[in-house]
Amino acid sequence: MFRLVDFFAGACLTLLYLPIWTLHFLIARLSGRAWLTFDEYLGRGGQTLKLFRARALGLPFFDHPLVAESPRLWAVLRGKLSLVGPAPVSEAWADSAAPFQLERLRVRPGLVSTWYVRSRMNIAFEDEADLALQDATLSPGERFALLARAVPALLFGSPRQAAQADRVTLFGLEMANRTRDEAVAEVLGLAATGRRKRVAFVNPACVNIALKDSAYLKVLHQSDLIYPDGIGIQLACKFTGRRLRDNLNGTDLYPALAEKMAETGQSLFLLGARPGVAQAMAERARERWPALNICGVRHGYVQPEEEAEVVDQINATGADVLLVAMGVPQQELWIDRMLPRLEIGVVMGVGGLFDFYSGRMPRAPLWMREVGLEWLYRLIKEPRRMWRRYLVGNLVFLRHLVLGHKGELQ
Repeated sequence: MFRLVDFFAGACLTLLYLPIWTLHFLIARLSGRAWLTFDEYLGRGGQTLKLFRARALGLPFFDHPLVAESPRLWAVLRGKLSLVGPAPVSEAWADSAAPFQLERLRVRPGLVSTWYVRSRMNIAFEDEADLALQDATLSPGERFALLARAVPALLFGSPRQAAQADRVTLFGLEMANRTRDEAVAEVLGLAATGRRKRVAFVNPACVNIALKDSAYLKVLHQSDLIYPDGIGIQLACKFTGRRLRDNLNGTDLYPALAEKMAETGQSLFLLGARPGVAQAMAERARERWPALNICGVRHGYVQPEEEAEVVDQINATGADVLLVAMGVPQQELWIDRMLPRLEIGVVMGVGGLFDFYSGRMPRAPLWMREVGLEWLYRLIKEPRRMWRRYLVGNLVFLRHLVLGHKGELQ
């Protein structure tokens, strides 16, 4: 059945692209260049698959991947390529792959894959080869769903390989541009120094608050690391011609951080959220990573007269990393006040992280994260608490972005 979908959709897209191809061909010929070139891959059953692409003309429109790689549609019409499936691989890759990884060759490769969608949305944390094996066993319904998720990835996502700069600056805030694994290594490297470093995450709501709260803004500028958080920051980067390697929200970073800390033996202290939440998160973490050293937990309802006692409690554990979940900007302001008295490597403000990993609050389904709608899920789950942040806050952030208020956060 999906073969009919491939042929029908491929024919429709071919008709749409035909005028572009014609113009592209004429420009190439007039400039004395060949129009097409091709790359060789392995198709279904390991057969040789030639995929054509248009040669670069030095013109942004015609050199865009959606135009340059559009001749691949011919392989869809010929039944050599599907709209959805594992990405095609080279013969060199197959020669070095493990036998089980070659299972992806049982089906036709696809124009779009799960890894393609997640990489454009900056959440491709799994290995491409593992995701390809999942794509090789998709049901027709799952293939349609993946095809639907590819549309927002094409419109709003960014190519993973396009991210080059180690830092991006938005609204005057310098953010580290890292992959998730690079960020984990960076944080634990700072923790090993024992020098009281602080890490912050910035999402659109944080930007809106910083535009009004000078104390919070000052704390952000004093942070040793700022990581870009959420689809809003990703879209802002794309709007301003920048590219992010990964969406580095604390919720995605935490499991990779905990897994690595279980390997290195570095210790973790959890401070924040309602009474009982941090303890529940610690219990779940110990079940998932038995070797993880969670050396202390405490709820986040800390009264001023209790601050000295809490700091002493943290210091007594010798924790390497402290996660503080008190919400923005309270957690950053608390960290700023307590930092001179803390004997710790890294302190991170992580917002609602504890609620997710304690089980108190479910996280958005993966498909909603793939299409950039995690914010909508949170709005549906907590409308009273989140309506202002998302319904009003997103519009305010968009206004700041469109009006170019990059210099206001100085």
